[in-house]
Amino acid sequence: MDALKITVVSGFLGAGKTTLIKHFIQQHAFGPNPILVENDYGSLGIDSKELSGFGVEIKDLTAGCICCSLKGDFLKAISKVLEAQQFSHVVIEPSGVGKLSDILGMLREPSFVQRFGIGSITAITIVDARRFKENNRYVTEYFWNQIQNSRLLLLNRTESLDNEELKEIYDILHENHISFPILNGFTPDNIDFIQTFLDTPPAPFQPMRQMGKKRSIPGVPTKESRDNRFKFWSTAVTRSYTREQLESILKELEDTESYGKIYRAKGIVDVDGESKLFDYVPNESEIREFERQEEGMILVIGENLQAENLSRLFLQ
Repeated sequence: MDALKITVVSGFLGAGKTTLIKHFIQQHAFGPNPILVENDYGSLGIDSKELSGFGVEIKDLTAGCICCSLKGDFLKAISKVLEAQQFSHVVIEPSGVGKLSDILGMLREPSFVQRFGIGSITAITIVDARRFKENNRYVTEYFWNQIQNSRLLLLNRTESLDNEELKEIYDILHENHISFPILNGFTPDNIDFIQTFLDTPPAPFQPMRQMGKKRSIPGVPTKESRDNRFKFWSTAVTRSYTREQLESILKELEDTESYGKIYRAKGIVDVDGESKLFDYVPNESEIREFERQEEGMILVIGENLQAENLSRLFLQ
């Protein structure tokens, strides 16, 4: 039996993790018998619904973040899955506010590695290049923890940046000792590179160097992480919206005083009699087609969320 592979696809909220995973599932890049482990806030499992229908086994961990409320149960849940059925590849999509160092630390537990014959544990991090400066400023610890502990970095949505803006990002990465491959965009060549990368056993793990006094040391909890600053609000929804109503609601989410600082909102709702998937990050939203769902669902992640105001906004 071949050794089991584990790949963690990391990245802050809205970076494009699910899009990349969907593409690789369609291209069979994860091998003949993979399982996808989805860790979403709330109990709705929106990402797993988006990825269903591709013939891949999906395990939902939806009670909280792997690194926080689910930390003690994470390996138990994975172990139970691997005991029940043999898989060639475990692909983990953590919550966008999960700490990659914590996840890799759990997966590298010697008894777990030996028990299931794990041959490689690899991490890919996706960064929304347009939000690099914002994430670097406001969610520094989480953002850099995901970058530092990766094996490969994919800069997503670079097409809207000019050469000078892109160079500035590369300069910051190199100044902070990021020496592993950095790919620019979801191009065919880069997708091929990632596929080859997934088939190549990783070098022995060495922690990245600390990046300065204000940066976290991977795996060491700081006051910021202990305080669990990110919160979520989720709800089932039976009402219908017009497209104009939904677009107006998503614009309203920019009002931080009324709703809190929102980093991501997503949901599956009825729009003009059809199920639609909406996706929101600050100053940008998308509404697209989705297969018919009997009940809608909405998830909002951010800081200082105003639950009553969010309920009025979405449900009335």
